[in-house]
Amino acid sequence: MRGSNVDGERLDVRIGMPLDSHINFTWYHTNWNVGTDTTMDRYQLDYVFKF
Repeated sequence: MRGSNVDGERLDVRIGMPLDSHINFTWYHTNWNVGTDTTMDRYQLDYVFKF
């Protein structure tokens, strides 16, 4: 479980698509500051559109 004792980075890449929509790729990377918990990498891919 992650708490407030983490350092992290976030990277967003957004690609525009037709009809006011886009594809969004997000990468999260966190490091635990206290204890020996491992680092965490999370990748997320979204297709965002209006309806």
